[in-house]
Amino acid sequence: MGTQIIKRIDLDWQSSFPHAKMLVNQEASFNHIAESGLTALIEAPTGSGKTATGYTFLSAIALRARKSPQFKGRLVYVAPNKALVGQVQNMHPDVKVALGRNEHTCSYYDGIHQADEVPCSFLVRSGRCGHYVNQETGATLEFGAEPCSYYQQIYEAKRGIGILACTDAFWLFTHLFNPKQWPQPMGLVLDEVDRLADIVRRCLSYEISDWRIERAINLLEKVGSVQVQYLSSFLRTLNRVVSKKPALEPILLDDEEIRQLFEKVGRISADVIKSDLDAAIASNKVDPMAEREILKQIETLCFDISRYVRSLGYALPNRRGKGDERKRDAPLSYAYAYHKSERDAGAHVQNKVVVCSYWVRPLIRKLFGKNTLAYSAFVGDKTILDYEAGVDFPLISLRSQFPASNARLYVPSDSPNLAYNEQDVGDMAKTLRHIAISTRRFAERGFRSLLLTVSNRERELLYVACAELKGLDAISYGSGVTARAAADRFKEGEGDALIGVLSHYGTGLDLPGKIANIVFLLRPNFPPPKDPMAQFEIRRAERIKKSHWPVWYWRAYREALNAQGRPIRSADDKGVAFFISQQFKKRLFNILPEHLESAYRSRLTWDQCEKDALKLFEE
Repeated sequence: MGTQIIKRIDLDWQSSFPHAKMLVNQEASFNHIAESGLTALIEAPTGSGKTATGYTFLSAIALRARKSPQFKGRLVYVAPNKALVGQVQNMHPDVKVALGRNEHTCSYYDGIHQADEVPCSFLVRSGRCGHYVNQETGATLEFGAEPCSYYQQIYEAKRGIGILACTDAFWLFTHLFNPKQWPQPMGLVLDEVDRLADIVRRCLSYEISDWRIERAINLLEKVGSVQVQYLSSFLRTLNRVVSKKPALEPILLDDEEIRQLFEKVGRISADVIKSDLDAAIASNKVDPMAEREILKQIETLCFDISRYVRSLGYALPNRRGKGDERKRDAPLSYAYAYHKSERDAGAHVQNKVVVCSYWVRPLIRKLFGKNTLAYSAFVGDKTILDYEAGVDFPLISLRSQFPASNARLYVPSDSPNLAYNEQDVGDMAKTLRHIAISTRRFAERGFRSLLLTVSNRERELLYVACAELKGLDAISYGSGVTARAAADRFKEGEGDALIGVLSHYGTGLDLPGKIANIVFLLRPNFPPPKDPMAQFEIRRAERIKKSHWPVWYWRAYREALNAQGRPIRSADDKGVAFFISQQFKKRLFNILPEHLESAYRSRLTWDQCEKDALKLFEE
């Protein structure tokens, strides 16, 4: 926020607070928010009452708005996923929820398909769907028709009455792409803000495949669209560029390849495609019932064309403009190719290009409210969070109210280094078996474990290692079992251990009490050498004369610390974490919150760590 003078703004926190008594960390939070002029960043560990703090922040703004018109406006609570949004509503039932299309069924197709599986825009423009809710009047397109549940919630959300809770993805797509319909909110809460940049990058990544373009060409040929020639030209270029790359590996495109694609895709007119298909649907040349799937793919293509152009353009250097990143000629996006030598039987895609947004900081800053409260259990180096997500608000770091004596963080002194270029042959297999043996020892004493790997391949190998041990019942996902289903079974008491990757179980999975007391983390989540984003970040860092490592360390240890806290969700819980690879020893202690420093152990052998953990549990 620079060196600007911040004026303290006090609100009636007590009248807006939903419980009888505030926690110490909540009182500190409200004082910090006031001191920061109602735009603040809070690092608060589990048990600090962050959700209630966010709710009170928005409620207090609403209360002030009754007397001060300048505080009137929309109030929004944004969380990373649907589960956390639901948690907010469960804790505070007066909060309204808005969810994405995938959470709503389509009435036009009699509820058979989800709203994100149908060509909604074509149906609305052609007048076919009478269930559409007019966003100005709230009336359905056809009098008396059942309102579309998705557009009904959008209509209600736009009215701005009360507090709205939604996911990061919902907030991004509504406010970034429809700013006139979704003006800047008066109050905004960003929960788990450390994950925001990752989510935005994932949302703004677009896949262009030969199969989808081929299907679009086939349908557009039937209606005589002139856009067929431009799509065909783009398809030829895509196939030529991608087929030159090694098969079955994601490979970054170079500047010249991106320019070729950029030039071809820029000639395609999404408006003309939509107009041609609207007319064909209205004249019954195309049946939305019979052609639902391909119409949906073309609808997605039309929405994405402008994004393809923009993202491919930003993947090129020499785009000068405002901001340090552009002045340094650093690309803001990247693109990579993937192809198979032959199209497999039953498979659709042979060649594809994936365009990914990277420098999302300016986009995220457009989503902030006039008053914004951002918080997370982990912030770490604030300059990295600013670099990633543009969150440069005044920061307060709060101490945990849980006793550090109930936790242990072990880096066994005799475990191997599992870095890609450091591990010896056989290290990984031996380590996975050692984890399995330790898990069985704990299970024999009545203690259950969460086993976390980085890659899915490691997860599969660890599951095999556990399955080979008699007396150890480990569960995981795959073969039709979802990650959520496996976690639910474990939480209900099945199995001695739950095995998963960090991306599935590192956050959002609460295992309090004796659901699990031990967490094993195999290694830090550094990207593999051939990962396209890793390759891009290395090249980009070289161009702007900076190291990529500070960001990589921040991401990896953020995940590790979040995972470590899965078993400790109250002051009475006890939990330990084994950080297996010696990679952790280099930086883990330095980024620990102060209250966890006394729980750190790095001079004990693996066996000694086990004995120390059992002593803690049995005290």
